[in-house]
Amino acid sequence: MEKTTKQHYTASVKECSRCHKTKSIKEFGRVKEYIKKICKVCQNELNQIRDNKTKSKIILEFFKGKCYKCDTNITLLPALDFHHLENTIKTISWWNLRGRSYNNVIRDLNRENVIILCVNCHILENAFVFNSFKNFILDEKLYQNSPEIFVKKIDNIIKNHPDTKKRISQNSNYIADAKYKIKIWIKKRMIIEQMYGDTCIGCRKVSIQSNLPAFSFHHFKMVKKTKGTNWRDIKRLKVEEIGNIFYRENCICLCANCHRMLHAINFEKNFNYILEDNLAKKTDLILKQIKDNIKNFQFKMLKIKSYFNREFNFGEIWKKYLLIIHYISIKKKKVLIDSTELRDCMNRTRQATNIVLRKLLEKKLIEIRQETDWIKSGIKFKGSKPRKFQLTKKAKNMISKLLKEHIENQV
Repeated sequence: MEKTTKQHYTASVKECSRCHKTKSIKEFGRVKEYIKKICKVCQNELNQIRDNKTKSKIILEFFKGKCYKCDTNITLLPALDFHHLENTIKTISWWNLRGRSYNNVIRDLNRENVIILCVNCHILENAFVFNSFKNFILDEKLYQNSPEIFVKKIDNIIKNHPDTKKRISQNSNYIADAKYKIKIWIKKRMIIEQMYGDTCIGCRKVSIQSNLPAFSFHHFKMVKKTKGTNWRDIKRLKVEEIGNIFYRENCICLCANCHRMLHAINFEKNFNYILEDNLAKKTDLILKQIKDNIKNFQFKMLKIKSYFNREFNFGEIWKKYLLIIHYISIKKKKVLIDSTELRDCMNRTRQATNIVLRKLLEKKLIEIRQETDWIKSGIKFKGSKPRKFQLTKKAKNMISKLLKEHIENQV
């Protein structure tokens, strides 16, 4: 590394010897009393080129230059990840290995039983709930079910799945979590099919049926991205609302590999220095094809709809509990409802149920009644004793309103 003289240290600006731009002295790294000849931006770019060269060499020499599960190869270098076959021995990631010597990287990768997966395969590998209920989520006749049958089928497939008991022992709230995630996967499928078709807009190869978890959403035009419009932030919204956001903000649907390539700005700028000539030419063609496909994209449908009941908005789960209490009271022909009955019906933990019950109490929709039947019956309970409650007059008016909305919102 070359150094400047101490005289230059007092200057306010300096020319980078790589990009030849005159920049503030703060834009250059320092070593003791000396200033580096290359600016921080160029140094970072050179570091990434070095790391990508190391990564490509490792993948070519030790992993046959391609994904372990599909044909994605070194031409899509940024889309290739290191995957641990055993998470119990995972202590490092590529982020930690960058900048180390070639031999040290190889030693660590061999020690931790690592393979190469493209981002698409990596995401699918880790989508545990999706993989468990894949056949139901991707069922071609799924939309033919009525909302009531749809909900019942979700309950049945979760309860009858061979891994459910094991999952419940690890997470007492597993059934509710799985039910929520299945609905989110189906919602994602519903949106993609109606707005974008069933294949990645970029490569035109990956389909919903082959790898739904790999699909993500990308802003393809220079518009101001609204805060909180990532999929993880809006997935709770209604299908129609999500569709409006994607249309307004020019979002397209890409597989994870294409998405990773579009965001690998440094690689796109320098792949000629990273890959061999024949591989670099293939990478250039792939990137051009992805960009051309995106440029020619047109929305398939501007207004989309949900084929099932609209879900309650975030923070309104108390409405669902209120309706369940109403149905329990009708079915069992009694006014007083036990909190344990509600928990069993909703498949939720005591803590989760009590949070909603407190919400209903605050809204004066239920009243707690002190009952001693459980003492007379001689039943013993662990922890707090179950409470009995009844619906208020205000609750009955609210239930009538909710039932009316429920009927109107059915598709």
